[in-house]
Amino acid sequence: MESEMKAMRSSVAAMYELYSRALGDGTGQRAEEIRLDVCDTIDELLSLEEKLKEDTFRKRVPVGGPNPGENTRRVMRAVSSYNVWKKFSLKGKKGKRPLQNMIVMKVIKKAVMRSNPGLQQDKVEDIVADTLKHAPASLLTQKIVSMESEMKAMRSSVAAMYELYARALGDGTGQRAEEISLDVCGTTDELLSLEEKLKDETFRKRVTHHLSLVGGPNPGENTRRVMRAVASYNVWKEFSLKGKKGKRPLQNMNVMKVIKKAVMRSNPGLHQAKVEDIVADTLKHAPARTHCGGRQRAEENLISQQNTAPIFSVKIKREVSVYRGLRRPCPLMVG
Repeated sequence: MESEMKAMRSSVAAMYELYSRALGDGTGQRAEEIRLDVCDTIDELLSLEEKLKEDTFRKRVPVGGPNPGENTRRVMRAVSSYNVWKKFSLKGKKGKRPLQNMIVMKVIKKAVMRSNPGLQQDKVEDIVADTLKHAPASLLTQKIVSMESEMKAMRSSVAAMYELYARALGDGTGQRAEEISLDVCGTTDELLSLEEKLKDETFRKRVTHHLSLVGGPNPGENTRRVMRAVASYNVWKEFSLKGKKGKRPLQNMNVMKVIKKAVMRSNPGLHQAKVEDIVADTLKHAPARTHCGGRQRAEENLISQQNTAPIFSVKIKREVSVYRGLRRPCPLMVG
């Protein structure tokens, strides 16, 4: 959706550029091309203020917006960043610089009123004043969104790099690794179906290799992540290692053999008995973990969507959202 919107904006900008070249600015003259960079410092904004003293200096890029408020904010962001606007107020109160009588303000008002016929000047000033008031908080939100976008891009790059690495090196047998899609089992029947498939030696090797790439900061977390990549806690709560208390035994299943082998491949020197102890403990606490809900689903989705190497283990921290009024803890994935 974002790429489509970006393409649409580019198309609209190109169309408007042709339109503006043909019709000019309403004076009967062709509009001159101009490049206006977003001001990141007060000095850059003051430099723009000087340039705006020339009547012929105009900005020829359509900003637009779904309503006057968003249109005004977009125009302000096209002129300068929130890092600059946070140092201004409309009338210069609280030790801030006054924007009201600057040429920049006149340009902003004129641009917005031209885009919204019938809009009153006082209304634009109110929107500008409110935007300046909330500029510090908007800057923080902008940074968070930017960081999340950058982190998403980094995770994609790491996943892509490791995919090439895994294809090149294969699973240690000298063969190139084949791609495999392993869905997290949401029911016991799905796990038993996977158990049947694992009787095939070739498929079993591919699944083992796939799970060995899950990683984790330590053997315990690595084992739990591998188990979550295989099935949800809602399934694991039906099992125990040796089948005690009326539960299904996991110890002699092919699934258990694959889990052990994957974890031991990720943790050289780790003994089989230790892995079994971790699995037994995870199964013991599975009923309680089924109530973790959101965090569990986030972790399962993360594991199922990417092949991550042990050296690129994914940490999941619980942070408190600082914007949009959220107070409850929510999972933030950090690559």
